[in-house]
Amino acid sequence: MNPAAATLKPAEALIAQRLDFPTWLPAMLVKELRQGLRARGFVGSLVAFQVIMTLFTVFAIAGGTGSASFGILQGAYWVVLNVQLLVITPARALAGLQAELEARSVDLLLLTRLTGWRIVLGKWISLLVQAALLVVAMLPYGVARYFFGSVDLAGEAKLIALLFGGSAVLTAAALWSSAMPKIGRVAIGLAVVLLWGQANLGSMAMMMMGGRAGRGPSPFPPMTGSSLWLIVFDGALILVICLVGAVRKLAPPAENQAPILRTLPLLSFIPAWFVGFRLATGQLAFGAILLGFVAALELARSEEPMGGHWRVWARRGGWGRIVGRFVQPGWASALEWLLLIALLVALAGLASSERAKIARIALLATEALVFPALLLTWMSSQFTQRAAGYVLVLSGASLIAAVGAASASSVGIHRLADITLWLLPIASFWSSMFSQTAPPTPVLIAQIVIAAAVLGLAWWRGLPYRRQRREFEAAGDAPAPEGAVA
Repeated sequence: MNPAAATLKPAEALIAQRLDFPTWLPAMLVKELRQGLRARGFVGSLVAFQVIMTLFTVFAIAGGTGSASFGILQGAYWVVLNVQLLVITPARALAGLQAELEARSVDLLLLTRLTGWRIVLGKWISLLVQAALLVVAMLPYGVARYFFGSVDLAGEAKLIALLFGGSAVLTAAALWSSAMPKIGRVAIGLAVVLLWGQANLGSMAMMMMGGRAGRGPSPFPPMTGSSLWLIVFDGALILVICLVGAVRKLAPPAENQAPILRTLPLLSFIPAWFVGFRLATGQLAFGAILLGFVAALELARSEEPMGGHWRVWARRGGWGRIVGRFVQPGWASALEWLLLIALLVALAGLASSERAKIARIALLATEALVFPALLLTWMSSQFTQRAAGYVLVLSGASLIAAVGAASASSVGIHRLADITLWLLPIASFWSSMFSQTAPPTPVLIAQIVIAAAVLGLAWWRGLPYRRQRREFEAAGDAPAPEGAVA
């Protein structure tokens, strides 16, 4: 019940209780809805979009029922929907976790037995509910378009559902980034606006100038049933990854989110077995990119193993101990997980005619992902910006590879530059990916030796982590003292 209702008369309190949120709703969701529905962002968006659509509807009615008037109203309707779902809602999420962190209220929320997942899901669902309310408020203007031209109900419902799904993913990504410094949040917000504008403004302008009558402007290419389900499946994977990233900003160290995060990119390869060759190729490329992204996230982390993390898996027996080795938090465990995946990729490539190239690419990709983490192991323990350092090393080496490949022929050292790029960590991966010819045999051997040296050195740097994990394992296997309570 609303606390304010306690000061009211019995009849007034009963009315207030009926108008309040039901008690079965999650407490965090109710809190966020109460704050969000009163926020300036929601009220201002609702009023502004109503005024805009009213003006465009009046202009369209004044212009008659021709195709030009329909195009103006149609374009305005879809522009407002796109702005609501793909810009305004994610932009509001950019301050979601930052407000809790700045107010230092996260610990108080966790003390109320709210987990990191419940906090993040409450904020995320609240923003989506508010976005749904804005969409519902736009329905009268959607009905008004019937007086100006035909409307494809099924097509538009599918498009709105896709826009809403895109809003859900972008909102989760914005929540994840909301714990970043202000300059990072501003950069991500600008990137979202620029990407949205590049994808949609052209088609919206054509519609408002009287383009294709009878259909809403779609920012998506024509999709078959299989490709549509692939988009939904891949979007769901990205959504969960973003939510896990947001949860990690709030959850205490005892909560291990690594099992979920390291499983999701592996799931992205499953649909490739059930679709055609063209879609399977794109899905495999998407899975590889997602795998590299998650591997970079995990290798950039610096958590130490905890006894509770190991005991959760040790209780499951032999298979739990095996799986538990690859899902512990920390970069050293992520290294073992990544090496296992690279080995599986090389074994799967044995069925291909290009098995040697697949194995080499898998080795060089693993080296490229591990090399920045290896350099970070020599940084001071007081260095907290590991993710920024990892990105800086990875992007800097990739930029060197791109600049070296572009300028090699112009300075007359094309062959020497090729050999250098083939041997440098990270640059060797990009050179092997985009080179039309294979490197000479001596260079190929040197590539393998350097990659093996980087991985071996990284394995050696992770020995303290594995030693501590073995201590946890030995403590779990030791018999309990006599008289101890089980």
